[in-house]
Amino acid sequence: MKRNILLLLVVLLPILASAYDAKIGSIYYNFSGDEVEVTSSNNNTTEYTGVVVIPESVTYHNKTYSVTSIGINAFAKSSNMISVTIPESVTKIGGSAFLGCSSLTSITIPESVTSIGHWAFQGCRSLTSLNIPGSVTIIDQGVFSSCTSLKSVNIPECVTSIGPAAFNDCGSLASVTIPNGVTSIDNGAFCGCRSLKSITIPEGITRIGFVTFKGCRSLTTIIIPNGVTRIEGDVFMDCSGLVSVTIPNTVTNIEDGAFSGCI
Repeated sequence: MKRNILLLLVVLLPILASAYDAKIGSIYYNFSGDEVEVTSSNNNTTEYTGVVVIPESVTYHNKTYSVTSIGINAFAKSSNMISVTIPESVTKIGGSAFLGCSSLTSITIPESVTSIGHWAFQGCRSLTSLNIPGSVTIIDQGVFSSCTSLKSVNIPECVTSIGPAAFNDCGSLASVTIPNGVTSIDNGAFCGCRSLKSITIPEGITRIGFVTFKGCRSLTTIIIPNGVTRIEGDVFMDCSGLVSVTIPNTVTNIEDGAFSGCI
């Protein structure tokens, strides 16, 4: 019985070890139908270095496939990768796809991309600017968290939601314009953005979530728009430079610690 189990493991081991269908050039892929996804290697090694160009299509077993997505963890922890070009054929960037790519200074996200997964660029601490394509409607959880060199970001008009910790600990981010279509800014979205000097909260917001602007010590003025009914706990905690706050009559609830440390 034990011998049979060992034989089975020997047979299955190559299958279990492989997390990708093929490696073409330096990039790993998974194939499905006529499409292909960029994926990680079986052991998620940090082998990508320098400039990486993802092709629009690849040929495998004499068939050409369109590259349509970048999968979960595809380039994660590639700490020596400095630039990535994503083709127009890609429509989706998966969760943690570029997590921990600490040397990444430049990335071009095409207008074809409609979805960027949670924590996709977390810890890309060399990125200084970023243009989010107009096709993206949701900035997911932690997408740009700990991008400590990020100084400016363009949030397109079609965005309706900014997720939890989306820009958490982006310590160099000085200015953000939130479009009027945004109706939800979730907990901790801009927590720790200590260089943020100004922020415009759009009229469609009804609540300002827990610790959303905590530690934004360069903020001096906040105007909370009509329509907001609840200012949640610790929202502006430790915003030590805050000297002026306008709160509309629509606000019925200010929770504990909302302005704690605003000396």
